[in-house]
Amino acid sequence: MKKNNIEIIKDFFLSKNNGTLLINYVSEEISCFYEVLLKKLSVEAKVIIENKEHTNIKALSDDLFGTRKFYIYFTTSSKQIEEIGNLKFPKIIFTDYKNYK
Repeated sequence: MKKNNIEIIKDFFLSKNNGTLLINYVSEEISCFYEVLLKKLSVEAKVIIENKEHTNIKALSDDLFGTRKFYIYFTTSSKQIEEIGNLKFPKIIFTDYKNYK
C-alpha cells in the first residue's frame, strides 16, 4: 500500500533513525503548507522541530532530557544537501528537486 505524504511525515517523526526527509520546494505556498503541517504533526508526535542554517550544521548537542529534535534546512545546493544528509541526526531538507537530481 502506498502512503500519502502526511503518513510519511508522521512515520518519519515516530521513527528512531537519524534519516533525512526531502521535501520538494515547488512554490512558496506549498512550502508554507508543509511548514505548518510539520509544526502540527511535531506537536502530535511530541518532538521538536528547529530551523537551522547550513553554517550551523555541526554545532548541535544532545538534549539533556532526551527530547527528540528534527532540524529543518532550506537549500538548493547539491553539495549542502549531501553534507547535511551525511550527518547523524534527523533532518528535513526543503529543496528544489530539479536542482537536486
